[in-house]
Amino acid sequence: MTSKLTDCFKNLRLVPVPFGEYQRNDPDTPPIMVNFRLPDLWRTVRIEFKNDEERLFTDRSTICKLSKVCANEVENLEKAGQELVIRLDNVTCDAMERLLFAVCPTIYGQYPIPPTIFDVGIICPVACCLQMDMVIMMCEKVLENDIHSELTPTDLLISSFSTAYKCQLKPTLQAKLFTKILECEYWKLKLSLVRKVDSPCLRIFLWNFREMSRTTLCLKKALKEHCYVRRRKSWVGEDLDPPTKELFRLCIYNELLFSHVTITVQTEIYKSTCNLCENASHIMSIGNCTMKTVPKKLFLCQQCNKTLCSSCEASFCIPKLVEFLEDVREAEKSPDMLKKLCTLVALNSSDHDAARALVNIH
Repeated sequence: MTSKLTDCFKNLRLVPVPFGEYQRNDPDTPPIMVNFRLPDLWRTVRIEFKNDEERLFTDRSTICKLSKVCANEVENLEKAGQELVIRLDNVTCDAMERLLFAVCPTIYGQYPIPPTIFDVGIICPVACCLQMDMVIMMCEKVLENDIHSELTPTDLLISSFSTAYKCQLKPTLQAKLFTKILECEYWKLKLSLVRKVDSPCLRIFLWNFREMSRTTLCLKKALKEHCYVRRRKSWVGEDLDPPTKELFRLCIYNELLFSHVTITVQTEIYKSTCNLCENASHIMSIGNCTMKTVPKKLFLCQQCNKTLCSSCEASFCIPKLVEFLEDVREAEKSPDMLKKLCTLVALNSSDHDAARALVNIH
C-alpha cells in the first residue's frame, strides 16, 4: 500500500517545500518567506514588495544572471555597502513566486518547474518588468508550441494573445494567436471574453468582426430557408478628420479584406472553390431554377503566397495581421485616442450596443 501511494505522488507535480523550510519557532510563517541558506547568507538575496509584509529568498547568482534589473540593483547596493534587498514595487509576491519556480531551484536537489500556458499570463509581465530575456523567450516557445485552436478554450486563447500583445512578444506570434481567435466560431467570442483584450481598439475590432460573422451566417441561413433577416448597419467613416479616419480603418474588418490581394489564380492550376465555402454553400431557388452559390475565384496573397477565397478569405494573412497590429499599437500611442474612439463608436452604434461598453472598461 505504501509503495502504491509513493508511485501515485511521484506522478503528481507537487512542490513539497518551496524556497525554504518552516521556522521551528514560528510554524505559521510561510516557507517562501524563510531564508533556506541561513549558514551561507551571501548565496541568497531577499526580495521585498510594496506592502512590506511579504518577502522571498532566492539564489543570488541565478537571479542576477537572468534579470538585468536585479543585477544592476544588487551591484548598486554592494557599491553603497547596503544590505542586499531587492525592492519590487510593481510586482506581486504571488507572480514573483511563480516566476522563481520556473527559473530557480527551490531547495537543494530540486529543479525548476517549466511554465505551462496557464502560467505565461503571470510570468511574462514580470519577466518584462525585470528584463529577463531568457524567460520571455521561454514564454514565447510555450505559446508557440502549446496553443492549438481546436483544443485550447477561447478564454485561454484570448488571454494568451492579450499577454503577447501587452508584453510585445514576437510580432509573428501575436499575429498567429490573433488568427486563431478570428478562426473561432462567432458565438465563442462572448462579450465577457472580448473585454479581456488589453487594447480598446482591438476590442472594438473583434466585436465588429464577431457581429459581421454572425450576420453573414444568419443571412446564409435566411437565404436557404427563405426567411427575412434584418441587415446589420455598416459603420460609416465619412466626414471624419484624418486621425479619426485612420482609427476607423483599424476598427472594421474591411481592413483585412482584399486590399493586399491583386492576383487572380489560374483555375487550371488551382481549384475554383475552397473547402470552407464548398461546405457552407447553400441551394437557392429562383423561379423554377435551382442555383448553388459558390465563390467564382481564388486569389493569391502577395505577402504570404497563400491561396485565399474570394468569398470568405479562408486563410488570414500573417504579414498583413502583423502590419495591422503594429498600426493599432502606433494609433494607441496618441493621448486622445480613447476620446476619438468613443466618438467613433457613438456615431456608429445605438445606445444599447455592446460596443459602447468595450471602449473604456476600467
